[in-house]
Amino acid sequence: MTKTQMMRFQEALETKRHELVREIHAHAGQLAICEDGRDPIDQVQSMNQRDEAVLAVQWLSRVLSDVDAALRAVSEGVYGACVECGEPIRLKRLETIPWASHCIVCQEFIERCEAAQGTDLAWALRFDEDREAA
Repeated sequence: MTKTQMMRFQEALETKRHELVREIHAHAGQLAICEDGRDPIDQVQSMNQRDEAVLAVQWLSRVLSDVDAALRAVSEGVYGACVECGEPIRLKRLETIPWASHCIVCQEFIERCEAAQGTDLAWALRFDEDREAA
């Protein structure tokens, strides 16, 4: 990857990070349930809106974490390498998802395992690595 490409990806990641932070703050205002003596139906609707906001904040936070990890990889000089196998992630994939941390082969493997097991295999693998390092 050229220095120009790396700078372009870093700029895209920083832009995405600012966008995610703004969106998280926007959804955070919807997390309170208003119980000011309103109609019970209004309270249920408020709770449903809060639940939707919680899901949105969770998803946005996960993407933000991935973006932050990609920015750390840029600063450490390892951006663009798969965290599982170490092989380069294709530029086309990074152009589509600049915060991608896995090559397509490893990502597909993780998704197949998650679908088969119903668990987050990537998290389990990282947990095992952390446990072994301790």
